[in-house]
Amino acid sequence: MGDTLRWCIAQGMVASLGLAAALAARATTVVLPLTDLEPQYASQLCWAAADVIAVNSFYSTTCLMGTTPGRTSQAVEAGFNLLGVPSFAALGTFQAAAVSGAVSDCETNIQFCNHPGFPFLPGLTFKTTMPGTALTWLQAKQQIDAGHPFLFQWTYLKAGTSTFVSAHEFVAIGYSDDGGQQQLTVWDPLPVPSTLPVSVPACGPASSNISQAKLKAAHTVQMDFALYETPVSDMGLDATHGRDQYNLSLPVPNPPSNVQVDAVQVPAPPSPENKAPTIHPESGVPFEQALKQALPQAVSAAALSGGKILGTPFPIVGLGLDDLRLADTDVQSLLKRSTSALLYPVESKGVVVGAFLMLLVDRNWHRGGYASTEITRLLVQARRDYATKERVSLTTFYLVSVPGRAAFFAAHGSGAQAVLIPASSDPSIDAVAEVPVQAQRLLQDLRAAILRDDAFEAKRASASAKLRH
Repeated sequence: MGDTLRWCIAQGMVASLGLAAALAARATTVVLPLTDLEPQYASQLCWAAADVIAVNSFYSTTCLMGTTPGRTSQAVEAGFNLLGVPSFAALGTFQAAAVSGAVSDCETNIQFCNHPGFPFLPGLTFKTTMPGTALTWLQAKQQIDAGHPFLFQWTYLKAGTSTFVSAHEFVAIGYSDDGGQQQLTVWDPLPVPSTLPVSVPACGPASSNISQAKLKAAHTVQMDFALYETPVSDMGLDATHGRDQYNLSLPVPNPPSNVQVDAVQVPAPPSPENKAPTIHPESGVPFEQALKQALPQAVSAAALSGGKILGTPFPIVGLGLDDLRLADTDVQSLLKRSTSALLYPVESKGVVVGAFLMLLVDRNWHRGGYASTEITRLLVQARRDYATKERVSLTTFYLVSVPGRAAFFAAHGSGAQAVLIPASSDPSIDAVAEVPVQAQRLLQDLRAAILRDDAFEAKRASASAKLRH
């Protein structure tokens, strides 16, 4: 064999090995071995669940005591929120008895403490992106590779404005880069458990008869990175990327001046031209027209195999909190029978194994946005049970989606005959999973709960100052 031929073969082998190494590098999957992964225990506590997951990934044994950091719980976080504690650093300025009493109340009845809030990650240092700014793919991988989850928020804005109305919090716990398909492994605290916990301890998750395996199956999502960056729609309601909390770490006592603690910088805001188009409710079409028009595209976009089929879709009526605030007593008028979003269950042998949205954008239907498989499963079950009992067709149902209140209902009928069937229980609006309620009453209860939260926010701001030393 000549030297030239040997050299060519050797170069070919090097190239092959290099290609194999490159492919292996692209097919990376990392999921953090976190133990305190838990659902939110009340409709407004997604932020508290995210806070607990993040903090408890750093503290394995010690518990948060007073101003000494350690493992926390949704009861502790909700108690701080009840008093209006703005940060962990400020906790010591509040009366100890008031803090202890609030936490105790939330331990005993977490539903009493069911209010919107934000994770301030007690005992950790962290960075926060500007609103509307997401981490880059490289930055997200850096966080997970360092062994740390990061929190991100999707916000629901006042229609046609950039005014923040409400939000939902997620936790990124891993990533996958298989063959160039960039995905985050995400913990979605929704839905609220079907059996609400009687009490929530001050250190760690509430006791549950649900195994960790089932919890992970219900709440772990493989999310395309593009969706994380630009959600467009969450269960049929316009959504946008809020902020991220990242670079989570234990405080470094007196770090040397030559040590760089924060290696990841805040990314620049995304270019407007890279943002996906936003859907708007006014662009909707009648339910029947939407279902007929979207079906061919849905079948094509789903590309199902292995015995999976498309289940009966739900036309979506997506409601923002301002829609309910402004409705006054005429809440039934919100149930318009037109839509710009459809929820498609994906089923295998009668079991929901996936879900996706079809969105009406520029008069055409496209797959996009975020659909929770577990919430879809609950909605399909509620619809099936009601349809069997009342002997009505599955095709006559629609979905009323209020992500800002973590409220999702299988709906049937219109006007005074409309009923809503909750996907999960929520004592704040007297909703019990799978128990149908007259729509007028339940929407009024939902509106009243929103107004109570508004009043609570205003009252807490003034009461907070009085509880400081």
